[in-house]
Amino acid sequence: MVLCTAASDDPRKRVDVLVAAFGLLVRERPDARLVLAPPAAALAARLLDSLDREARVRAEVRAISDSDELAALYRSAAVTVLPSVDEAFGLVLVESLAAGTPVVGSDHGAIPEVVDDPSIGRLFSPGDPAALCRELLEVLDLARDPATPSHCRASAYRWDWAAIGPRHEEVYAALIA
Repeated sequence: MVLCTAASDDPRKRVDVLVAAFGLLVRERPDARLVLAPPAAALAARLLDSLDREARVRAEVRAISDSDELAALYRSAAVTVLPSVDEAFGLVLVESLAAGTPVVGSDHGAIPEVVDDPSIGRLFSPGDPAALCRELLEVLDLARDPATPSHCRASAYRWDWAAIGPRHEEVYAALIA
């Protein structure tokens, strides 16, 4: 399963690029599934209408009611995608990595800071469905490697408050000194 939890109604999230890439992906991997689980589902459902019939039956929109349901989705996905531009951080990528699930993100904004190791995912040129499809194929293969979940979790830990909190406190203390 290819998962995207980005807000479909925000044009910067570029969920339309993922939907177009999924149309290409299904030609290579007919068993692939796309799940869009955005905060607001109405626009996401309309985006899926652009898919041909073969891809459309492999795609769905899910409304997520709580964090447990979202965590279960991350754990059951083969890959999580964040196709955004101008992303300030990309928390959904860290959430996915914490679940042991590899990621694909656009090579734009802060996403490359999170996806900085080929053992956890790949980057693609923003706005390029064919490039996204190629990286999805690679990461779907990566997801089959038994070592991938531990690499992903270790990478996510870099962003844990226990790891970054003390550094922030040091900076704040130096600024007020």
